[in-house]
Amino acid sequence: MNVRFEYLYRDEGNFKNWGEIVFFNPRNINAVLVAAMAEGVVNQKYSVNRTLQRPGM
Repeated sequence: MNVRFEYLYRDEGNFKNWGEIVFFNPRNINAVLVAAMAEGVVNQKYSVNRTLQRPGM
């Protein structure tokens, strides 16, 4: 089962850009655990957009 992560990127000028990333899930991590891990990332003050190098950002 792959994992699709949908996000909203908002820059300093309030420009908004929706996107999604699909992660390969070779270990078939449970959807509840994936959601809990995503909450940990989303709730941080700063996102990890430079680390992920998302397309279109």
